[in-house]
Amino acid sequence: MQQIIDFMLELEKLKAVTRKVRPLGQTRYENPAEHSWQIALLAASLARHAETEIDIHRVIGMLLVHDIGEIDTGDTMVFVEEGWEQRKAAVALHAPWQWNERLVARRLAVGGWLDASSLHGVWQ
Repeated sequence: MQQIIDFMLELEKLKAVTRKVRPLGQTRYENPAEHSWQIALLAASLARHAETEIDIHRVIGMLLVHDIGEIDTGDTMVFVEEGWEQRKAAVALHAPWQWNERLVARRLAVGGWLDASSLHGVWQ
């Protein structure tokens, strides 16, 4: 039980990260926790419209953990072209996504989520 509590406390840090996107009609910027929650609900809502069968539990798992690395890196916007070199250097020198995956794995380890059937396993 303590491992789960520690995991939740670790994830609480995600609420302090500021994304570079504002929620519609708001002047404040959203945090990755809000973003992950909203896209997970979007996926759940759209699942019944998929032309092929999808594993919605896997999709939601991926969406819920995809930004955990931002606890360490801050918001990273890959679709913005300007400043890419500076962002890449800030995230990691040569393999930013592998580095981010290691950060996510470290956070998931706190919660005991590193086996193949867990949240980390959705990426395998």
